[in-house]
Amino acid sequence: PTRSVWATEGGVADLPCNLTSPLLADPALLVLWYKDGISKPIYSYDMRNSPASHWRNPSHFDTRANFHTASLRLQRVHGGDEGTYRCRVDFKTNPTLTYTTNLTVIVPPRRLEIYTDLGVFTRSVVGPFTEGDTLRLTCRARGGSPP
Repeated sequence: PTRSVWATEGGVADLPCNLTSPLLADPALLVLWYKDGISKPIYSYDMRNSPASHWRNPSHFDTRANFHTASLRLQRVHGGDEGTYRCRVDFKTNPTLTYTTNLTVIVPPRRLEIYTDLGVFTRSVVGPFTEGDTLRLTCRARGGSPP
């Protein structure tokens, strides 16, 4: 099943990958990350030689990605990071396993506007009102994702 991960723009996203083989004493040797629409790996963690090595596709993540505790950790997430990622794990003995994660990036609204019940845009102060009056305000968010 596909896992869902949500991250806020500018924040951190951890895309999980299970490195546990169904066979006992069968270590993971190579982890490759792919993103839908990109045919070549965007990140790899190679444990075939000591010490383990990291590789990043420089045109995709630059230095924002690291493999951290069985997850691909993305720093300073932005809208272009949103999509479906596949983690491919090669083991010493067990056949390759693949895991899928869907990353949704939450982009905060760029502008918030407050309106009175008469549809009048309020800049900073609402009122004055008499005690017992009914106050109805509407907040409209502009931009952002999801809306």
